Amino acid sequence: MERLATTAFDYKPLDAEREIRLLHVQTLAVGAADNENSDGQLITATLFHANLDSCPPYMALSYVWGDAKTRLPISVNDSVVSITQNLHEALSSLRISEGGTGGGVLTLWVDALCINQSNDAEKAAQVQLMRRIYREARRVIIWLGSENRKSAAAIHQLRDIGSRFEKLKQSPMYGLRIPSFLQDIAAKPGAELRSVWHLFRGHAYWRRVWVIQEAVLACHATVRCGRYSIDWNILLQALRALYLAQSLRRAETAGTAALLIIADVNQDIAHFRVCAEKFQESGGQGMGLMEMLWWTLKADIQATDPRDRVYGLLGLVKEGDRSRIPVDYSATTTLDNVLFTVTRALLQKHGPEILCYCTPSLLSESLPSWVVDWTAQKKVRLWTTRIGGAWTGYRAFAASKESRWDGSAVSSVSLEEPALRLTGVAVDTVSKTGSQFNTSPQAPDYIQACRSWFLEVEQLVGDAVLDPDVRKDRLANLWRLPIADKRLDGGRTKLDDLGPHHYGLLIASQGC
Repeated sequence: MERLATTAFDYKPLDAEREIRLLHVQTLAVGAADNENSDGQLITATLFHANLDSCPPYMALSYVWGDAKTRLPISVNDSVVSITQNLHEALSSLRISEGGTGGGVLTLWVDALCINQSNDAEKAAQVQLMRRIYREARRVIIWLGSENRKSAAAIHQLRDIGSRFEKLKQSPMYGLRIPSFLQDIAAKPGAELRSVWHLFRGHAYWRRVWVIQEAVLACHATVRCGRYSIDWNILLQALRALYLAQSLRRAETAGTAALLIIADVNQDIAHFRVCAEKFQESGGQGMGLMEMLWWTLKADIQATDPRDRVYGLLGLVKEGDRSRIPVDYSATTTLDNVLFTVTRALLQKHGPEILCYCTPSLLSESLPSWVVDWTAQKKVRLWTTRIGGAWTGYRAFAASKESRWDGSAVSSVSLEEPALRLTGVAVDTVSKTGSQFNTSPQAPDYIQACRSWFLEVEQLVGDAVLDPDVRKDRLANLWRLPIADKRLDGGRTKLDDLGPHHYGLLIASQGC
């Protein structure tokens, strides 16, 4: 849901707890106009109140507003209201594709029209109903925008991959057939998958924060790009298959162009796929706040109102965590307030490990340094702790043994009194630091960069330890560092593992 002003309209107050507005759009029969947009026929609609506990079946529209400067008129309750071009195209398309024989009405929930965007209190109340609005919709229409010449090819590719993967998963031969299925995807000519790349890179929908929960919450959703459509679950299956196919990138030399395209798509869309999987695993209860933020912190997602970087995800968060973050669009609740509230809530629940997410921020200097800026895209890091389901690893270190964080150090802090005081034990002094490792795994010199960095670490260890026996022991176990002392199966490493051998090969290599 965007945060842009609509043309003035006489909205009647809503019951904040359970009432919403729905839109009846007059439909047209297929073939009633020369083209699907039906530009010459004014869209006519009626806005009415409905109780969520007893409202008629409706479809919810998930879309991006688009350029607010380009607006087109429609008729709502006999008044002319201007809406953005993207919304106009969506309504024009839907009143025909969903119109049947025409002459009926299409019942929709559309945020730009069903919420009084100039009323901050109403917006805050409706945001807290978004979970129900999209969860209880008969169907969610995910509108990407008007079609182009690549749309049909992309949707055909995704439908084929997703349907085949879904069918394969039901087969008792799944384990035997999945490798060849993934190899077929990886070996596709790059040109065949380039349209898929354009479908995700070429549409702003995938980069907006609000649409994540709108798509994931849907019990039944259809993705539409102009006249072309695909079931949302089939699209998710296709994305899952593309993700698995990418795992072949180091083993396969054929299909390199396709794998590069797949890697780009996976990077752009991973947060949609993962959030959908995690929400389903939770049985619809939702994820923890930390888990939700973690899975989206590397995504290139945007919001017109930066506070929505948090508010726009709350529909996917379980009730206990969601209730800790009040939604308030008033001018007194700034982005600083929101980020402070979120960080304090996370500290109270998970402890000071949250502080490892702090990075330099471009926000106001008055914000405490311990507040995490979730609006800033984060770099990939190697985390050695599991915080609220936010990492699938294990605790590599346990210096405090079984002691528990009680959160008392955070309970008294505020923006007015922001000092965070923690107790600790000095165990050593940092005498020297090395360089930061920033090379992406996709970089052509990744292996050589790893080797150079590990050699630097060896030098640091060698210089820091004077006792030759201790130095020898430290260097002999240095192979544990890059893998956080963790095996591929999740268990702790053992001395008879192949880790030391592989580490030795890496150090001895001269590039790859």
